[in-house]
Amino acid sequence: NTKKKKKKKKNKNKSNGVKASTSTSTLTFDGQDGELRHFMVRLKDPPVMAKHPPTSGEPLNTRARHVVDYVRFLKDKHETLLSQHLEDTSDSLVLHRYLYTVNGFGLRTMQDIANNFKQHPEVEAVYEAPILEQSLDSSGDRRELTDFTPTFLGLTGKGQAWSQGYTGEDVVVGIIDTGIVPEHPSFADVKTPINGNTGKLKEYGPLPDSFTGVSCTFGNEEYNPDDKPFECNNKIVLARCYAEALSNVTDPTMPCGGDGARLTEGSFLSARDEDSHGTHVTGTAAGNYGVEALNSDGEFLGLISGIAPRARIAVYKAGWSFDGLIRRLPYLSILQAIEDAVTDGVDVINMSFG
Repeated sequence: NTKKKKKKKKNKNKSNGVKASTSTSTLTFDGQDGELRHFMVRLKDPPVMAKHPPTSGEPLNTRARHVVDYVRFLKDKHETLLSQHLEDTSDSLVLHRYLYTVNGFGLRTMQDIANNFKQHPEVEAVYEAPILEQSLDSSGDRRELTDFTPTFLGLTGKGQAWSQGYTGEDVVVGIIDTGIVPEHPSFADVKTPINGNTGKLKEYGPLPDSFTGVSCTFGNEEYNPDDKPFECNNKIVLARCYAEALSNVTDPTMPCGGDGARLTEGSFLSARDEDSHGTHVTGTAAGNYGVEALNSDGEFLGLISGIAPRARIAVYKAGWSFDGLIRRLPYLSILQAIEDAVTDGVDVINMSFG
């Protein structure tokens, strides 16, 4: 009976869901002196990772003296440029500053001010920063089934990758997507088989010393009462979110860095996933082994597992759903997520959009 039910639900699942087509769009904001848009200003000096690349296989040591000194040097140049070109406008905002993976900053400003940056000898390029936009079409398939991917890839059998210890043990995977539903059993901090699908059950131990990120942004009930608090643990080790490009007011002390004024009802101004895409991607990459998959009616669909079931998860929410019809991922938010993932010390970055 179980096998028949499982097959039936698999076929049913393939005919439901949404299909995403990708394009780009531009957000505009009203300023006192004109229309405001988002721009990326990239400077000529190399970023930290190019100037002082870490030893092969090692994470970047952000506390090393030569790194600290170079970061200070880049910051001083940023401040000089910004003070020269933005001091006469109250509308312009610095949304993000990038130092490690790219050298530059993301602005909300007017076109003529952005053009002024192009004339400066320290500036390599200035270009408009788009919003990656995915229209979700409910008539198509949202995703291929991934409950058998580890087996399909030849990871699970005797003598194959998992049995040889390649299960993601102590690897931190950074997922840049639409956030996560942290209570899903795929991400529970529980004992799981040491060899993926075989061997004794083992707890997730302390975080690797190379991972230094600290953030766990859930439970912003003031913005959305359906949001719930959640404490990160040894499976979900971090959760950040980036709403600056979709906010009217930005403030680093706010959850996600802004007021979320451009989000729609039902969105979470936290790392919580209102879209489900990020949760699915995270489970596919690093979800626990042998988790029962259920549909919305609570019916059993099969057992699921991530490709690296023993890996840890660091969440970087850069995408947001709009009424279930459109998913938006601001270019500037994606860059900041990459920047933070590198400095936090993740081992792998996964981005499944485009």
